[in-house]
Amino acid sequence: MVRSIQYMVSCLVCVIAGCAADVRPWAEMPGAAPAHAMRVIGNYLLILDEAGRLSSYALTDGRLAWKRELPCGDLPLDYPTPIEESQHLGLVFPGGGMTCIEPATGNIRWRAANDAFPVCVSETLVLVCETDARGRNASLQRLDVSTGRKRWASSMPAAVARAAVVSSTGGIVLGTDGSITRIDLTNGSIARRQAEPGVSMDVRGGGGVHGSLRFSATDSVSGCAVGKSLAVAHASGRLWAFDPASDAVLWDQPRIAPGERARVVDMAFCDGVLVLQREWTGPFAEMAGLDAATGEVRWRRPITLFRVGSRMQVRRNELYACAEPNVLSRIDPMTGKDMWHARFPVAVEPPFAVGSKYIYAQKWGVISMLWRVRKPN
Repeated sequence: MVRSIQYMVSCLVCVIAGCAADVRPWAEMPGAAPAHAMRVIGNYLLILDEAGRLSSYALTDGRLAWKRELPCGDLPLDYPTPIEESQHLGLVFPGGGMTCIEPATGNIRWRAANDAFPVCVSETLVLVCETDARGRNASLQRLDVSTGRKRWASSMPAAVARAAVVSSTGGIVLGTDGSITRIDLTNGSIARRQAEPGVSMDVRGGGGVHGSLRFSATDSVSGCAVGKSLAVAHASGRLWAFDPASDAVLWDQPRIAPGERARVVDMAFCDGVLVLQREWTGPFAEMAGLDAATGEVRWRRPITLFRVGSRMQVRRNELYACAEPNVLSRIDPMTGKDMWHARFPVAVEPPFAVGSKYIYAQKWGVISMLWRVRKPN
């Protein structure tokens, strides 16, 4: 009961703080289903709805550029970004294989196999994990962004949970069995692999042992983020970060607060701060900001999580998130306080999309609309 009261009071204080923004209707969406994910790519707004349809709207006048059906499968509930961007192309994963599409025309450049699960997308590459029907015989593959051509395939001991690009030629692969693998991105060769799942791996740097990482096979990876360091979160709530160049452990902590157990659902670096979104069983969730260099907790604030598409977004070192239903805030990553907020109509539930000038959200109903609000200067 005390936690509930604290949660509601904190939400009210956060909404009142900062400057309110004017939200206006922008474009009609006839026959649209509720949006599952949205993303601004170039001069177009891509929207993936819950029926597996992908639509593109021109940012200049709000007109519908095109709409098409995509093969839709079971999207994992913890998959963070169903729409990615690379080289001004849209990489869409509705759960039925990744599709690379041109935002302006809707032309499909390429489509990956239905059982190829994307684990990393960057400006230079796409990494997917492919397994058999039993989730075995895992293969990590690098695909060319513009053509979808397979550059290489590397056999893995288990399916890949997450992967991260940490240098121009190096990557870190986190397996569902607890394995940690350093891989050469130019040819897929394995530079080093943890000997056994769940066994400590000595992490060396500067000529000495700096610590060890115990990656339990019973704890799945719930998120990772790459900045100057690589931060990884487990489903148990444990967090650790290390220098991807030297493998030196920077910090390692079991939980943000003693006695608490919460799953990290999203994480990102913003202006020297590692920002987390965590949820407990029930309606409670929070954002927290940690010093990226030390792991020290700078701030914590309660939020409401709706679904995968309502998670925070970091665009051009600006942090946006929904602290409560229908209220979108730009948050200071150093303090966790609202710098600005916009209240959308009651029927609006994010996801939202952040562009260079405006932020977009959907109002779904008998007459579905796209709404937009001008970003603060």
